[in-house]
Amino acid sequence: MLSKLSVMDWRAIAALGFALPYVALVLLGDRFGWLEPSASDALTSPITIVTLGCLLAGAALALAPVLQDGTYPVLNILVGGAMLLGFVWAVLVLAQAKYGCDPLNALPGCG
Repeated sequence: MLSKLSVMDWRAIAALGFALPYVALVLLGDRFGWLEPSASDALTSPITIVTLGCLLAGAALALAPVLQDGTYPVLNILVGGAMLLGFVWAVLVLAQAKYGCDPLNALPGCG
């Protein structure tokens, strides 16, 4: 196990490039109205779909050495895990904005 442990693989840095659209959406979304539910449905907006897709692709790229090669680069695991958490958080926030309730505690008739 320790022989397969390493610090980083090149895919961790490449995966960070996939996070740039997500960062731009978060930073510039309020300014341009991309995140306002009244302007468009945030879950089906093409900008949101592409951004979340890039985030998920970056997480898959960062975690590729773990899933394919069986090696464990620590930085790749951290970057991939953070990107997966960012994806899940964004989907939960958008679902909460769309349905008007907390999706984790969804009750019948919520929203």
